[in-house]
Amino acid sequence: MYIDVKNVKFGDCSILCGESEKLLIDCGSSNRGRGLSSSEFPYSMIANEINKKEIEKVLISHFDWDHFNGILEIPDYYRLKMTYLPYSIIDGKSIYGETIANLLSVASSESWGFKLSEKIINLFEKLDEISINISFVQRGDRIPFDYETISIHWPEIDKTKFLIDNLSI
Repeated sequence: MYIDVKNVKFGDCSILCGESEKLLIDCGSSNRGRGLSSSEFPYSMIANEINKKEIEKVLISHFDWDHFNGILEIPDYYRLKMTYLPYSIIDGKSIYGETIANLLSVASSESWGFKLSEKIINLFEKLDEISINISFVQRGDRIPFDYETISIHWPEIDKTKFLIDNLSI
């Protein structure tokens, strides 16, 4: 088993390669205005694996576009067997849903928050189209990979601080 880390400059994109399958971990780049399309550039780093239908699973570590932008460029006809997303519910409250709704309703269309919220919605729409299964994973969960399992070790979240920092506008 090995990790193929892709050079997407300012984002993250890696492929965990096992004997029988590959897991794409993030696929994004912000490229900081360096002249490359922030969506096409990370996708070009995985296009070969997509064309050969080698990637069947995706894990997105978190919802910043420098971690998922390239996913938006995967062709609509492509099918992923499984997509793993970070568990986004704290104390029974959908953090991303409420935050996105608030940002889209009050933020300027030129603001960072509005653009990120719009991209997250685009990501969910894309994954709904290309993923056969979507699973939200949280700290301690195990996901199957290459006849074994991978343990998820997201950072611990201080729920109170997270809600104050992320739900206030």
